[in-house]
Amino acid sequence: MIIRPNGCKALLALSFALVLTYGTFRFFAGFHSGAGMAGPVEIRTDPGLRVNGAEGEASIEAETESPYPGLSPLWSVKAQGPCFLALAGDMLLAASTGGEVTALNAEKGTPVWRYDAGGRITSSPVSAEGKIFFGSSNGVIRSIDAATGVVDWSFDAGGEALSAPTFCGGRLYVTVDMGMTSAIHCLDAGSGRRIWSHHSEGWVAGPPACGSKSLHFGTYNREAVGLNMVTGKQAWAMDAGRVIFASPLVYGGVAYYVSIDGSVRALRADEGTLLWERSLREFVWQAPLLVGDSLLLATYERSVYALGRRDGEVLWRVRLEQPVDLPLRADSEAVYAFTSTGNIHRIGLTGGDRLGSWRLEEAPWTAPLLAGGRIFTSSRDGRIRAYPKPPEAAAKTTAGE
Repeated sequence: MIIRPNGCKALLALSFALVLTYGTFRFFAGFHSGAGMAGPVEIRTDPGLRVNGAEGEASIEAETESPYPGLSPLWSVKAQGPCFLALAGDMLLAASTGGEVTALNAEKGTPVWRYDAGGRITSSPVSAEGKIFFGSSNGVIRSIDAATGVVDWSFDAGGEALSAPTFCGGRLYVTVDMGMTSAIHCLDAGSGRRIWSHHSEGWVAGPPACGSKSLHFGTYNREAVGLNMVTGKQAWAMDAGRVIFASPLVYGGVAYYVSIDGSVRALRADEGTLLWERSLREFVWQAPLLVGDSLLLATYERSVYALGRRDGEVLWRVRLEQPVDLPLRADSEAVYAFTSTGNIHRIGLTGGDRLGSWRLEEAPWTAPLLAGGRIFTSSRDGRIRAYPKPPEAAAKTTAGE
C-alpha cells in the first residue's frame, strides 16, 4: 500500500510514511542495524527523537548528549518560526513556516527586508537573476525582487508546493502536490506566464533537475522520468524498482538517480539509457552531490560514500556514529555531513579521512548552508544562526573506520 500525504499536514504525514517505508525496507533487505530520522530535501527533522530499525521494528528513544566539541555562533536571529534557507548574493534568505520571507545581511545577521506571504511556506526559496522564487501551502508561487522584497508576479499552481522551485534557462519549474499525484508547471521566470504543465501519476518528492534538453525527476511509483523541456511531454521513463525520493543530479549529459535502496544509476540524460549502476544496499533519500569527479552520497545507515562519476566505482566510504539525515555540503577540500542531532562531521574529499566532528548550539531543523567560510542553520526554536567553519583538526581517521 502506498501512503500519500495531502493538504497542510503533508510533511508530517510523509515523515511518518517514510519511517514505515524504512522499516519495511530493512526487514526485506536484511541490512545491518542503523539509526536515524531523515527526509527528502524539504522534509524537516526532529532532533529530539531517533528511530532505530531492526527487523522491521521502529523504536523511539531520546538522543544522548553529543561527545564533540561545540561551535559557538557568530550571530543569532529570531524568526517567526523554523525556516527554510537560501542564499542570494550577500544575503541570507529565511522563509519561515509562519509565512514570512526575511532577507538578512549574511555577515551580520541584520534584516534587509521582510515579506509576508500570507500562507505557510513549505519549501526553500530559490534566487536567480535578481529575483527570489518560492511557493506556499496556499498553492501560490511568487517572484519577488531580491533587492527590495517587492512582488513581481504570482501564479496559482493549484496545489501545495512541497519542494523548492527549479530555475534554468529563464524558466521556473514548480512541482506541486495534487493529492495522490503531482503536477509540474513550467513558467516564464520573468512574467510568471505558464508555458506548459505536466501531470505525473507518481508523486514527486523533490525538485526536478535540468539537463540541456530534458527535465528530470523521480517518483513514488518507482520511476525515473525525463521530460522534453520545450513541450513538457514525457521523453522517457525507466522502472527503478524502488521509490525515488531524492532529486536527480544532471551533469555533462548524464542524469544520476538514486532510489531508496541505495541503487545509483547513471543514465544518458536525453534518452534514459543506462551507463552504469551501483548498489550500495543502504537507505538513501537525500540528493547526491557532485564535487569534481566524485559523486557524494549520504545514507540512513550512517555512511558517506564517494563514487567515481564516470564508472560508479566506490572511491571511499566513511562510517559515522549517527545517520546523515540532512543534505551534504562541500568546499574545495572537504565534505560536511550534518545530522539532525546537531553534529557536523568533516571528511576529506581526496581519501575520505575524517577531519573532525563538532556540535552545534542547536540541532538543524532543515538543510544547513555552507558559504563564505560560514555555516548557516535554522533550528526548531525559530532561530537562524551563523557559525564559523570548524577549525582544522589535528587527528585524522582513515576512511572505513
